[in-house]
Amino acid sequence: MTMTKTIMIEAADAVSIASLATVAASKTAAEINPALGEIEVSLENGNLFATATDRFMAATYTTAASSSGPWSAGEVTTFRLTAAAAKFLAANVKRVNKHYQTPAVEFVIDQEQHQVTISHGGATFTDNWISAKFPAVLGLIDGWQPATEAQPVKLRGEFLARLYKLTDSFIRVDYWVVELGANSSTYKPERPGPLMATAGKFRVLIQPNNYNPADTM
Repeated sequence: MTMTKTIMIEAADAVSIASLATVAASKTAAEINPALGEIEVSLENGNLFATATDRFMAATYTTAASSSGPWSAGEVTTFRLTAAAAKFLAANVKRVNKHYQTPAVEFVIDQEQHQVTISHGGATFTDNWISAKFPAVLGLIDGWQPATEAQPVKLRGEFLARLYKLTDSFIRVDYWVVELGANSSTYKPERPGPLMATAGKFRVLIQPNNYNPADTM
């Protein structure tokens, strides 16, 4: 008998998690590593971490969630959301107005079948994620350290545009705190470290390029 687990995520958080699809790899880019086209969600003791990456950007959204089912103390339950699942959430989970609390979203997880069923407001969507290993994104983000010296860097406009597409409580994030990270002392030490952009429950790592005053673009 297949055992399923149910996770309830607040509507605003579910939409924010779905917006991480903008950090995941595009369909074309994910052909080499399909796992990069998905959002990974992990739940442990009520703490939820959703992550996405295309290897140039890496993002996490941290929140709380409730669960039911055959859980063990300290157990970590992990599932993935495909691009299609993210689109379903964005299309079907809406805030009516500030006086009405949108009901939480239900996620029924079947880890053996790599399947998730999402239900909200009478709409239901079932999808399967791939079994390929997902990169250890959260470890990279948690291990980030700020740079000790200021350094100018170049940042692709595409990365800034993607930051603006991330959604916090049904609204696109307008302001980000951006810090330069420490670079590696062993691997390409001449390169600047990754930028850390934070806003609300989001943390995003972005790999910048070296800046040369002679550059025109």
